[in-house]
Amino acid sequence: MKKLMLPLLLLAAAGLTAGEKPDPTDTLQELVTQLVELRTETARERNRWKEEKSHLETSKALLEKENKKLDDELATTKAQTDVAESRREKLAHDIDTSSTLLKRADWSARQTAEQLFASYDALPEPLRVPLAAGATRVRNSLTAKKESQNAADRFRLVAAFASDINRTLSSVHVVKQALAPDGRERREMDVLYLGGAIGYYVSPDGAQAGIVTRNGKEWKCLPRNDLARTVSRSIAVFRKEKPARLVRLPLVQEAKKP
Repeated sequence: MKKLMLPLLLLAAAGLTAGEKPDPTDTLQELVTQLVELRTETARERNRWKEEKSHLETSKALLEKENKKLDDELATTKAQTDVAESRREKLAHDIDTSSTLLKRADWSARQTAEQLFASYDALPEPLRVPLAAGATRVRNSLTAKKESQNAADRFRLVAAFASDINRTLSSVHVVKQALAPDGRERREMDVLYLGGAIGYYVSPDGAQAGIVTRNGKEWKCLPRNDLARTVSRSIAVFRKEKPARLVRLPLVQEAKKP
């Protein structure tokens, strides 16, 4: 608008009535003054515009820098989100896999437990006593609710019980046991068990001896008084009361009359 002031001033001067005769010097001086003011104002506006333009350019640069920073952060966040999602999917897959493996392990543990109980129940009573606590823990785990007994714990209990059973079946045992070889009076005997397969008994006075063998679900005595010395010798060797030597024991599970 201020750029139009000079033409307007000239027009105003030209529009003076014919009756007015202004001093040309005054008119020229006034026009020069107005022209100077106009140029000064124009220069001021130009400087102000330059300052505003510089400020705007600075602000623009800052905004572009901030926008780039936000874009970078957004890209980083997206990358982290993608990584987290990938990990979540892997974790979900691992959980599903672990769940499947635990179910298989639980099924295997239950099947193994049934087989172990069959072996446990087949053992002679003196050999079952040390295993009774482990057997009870396994039985309780098989009937416990899921929240109180998980598959992993059950598997560990079954594994420990299996280790005890295998150790019992593969070891030699000497125990005190009340037997009734004649089917009447029970008498305490020293019994040598070879795992859970067969046993050999002898009375403290050596008067009675024989084989203890399994008959169905029960163990029975097969009198073999002729084995008294051999069984006593075997027990003494086991207890380290006599030096080790080769001892032959019969595996024929049939009675022989004294």
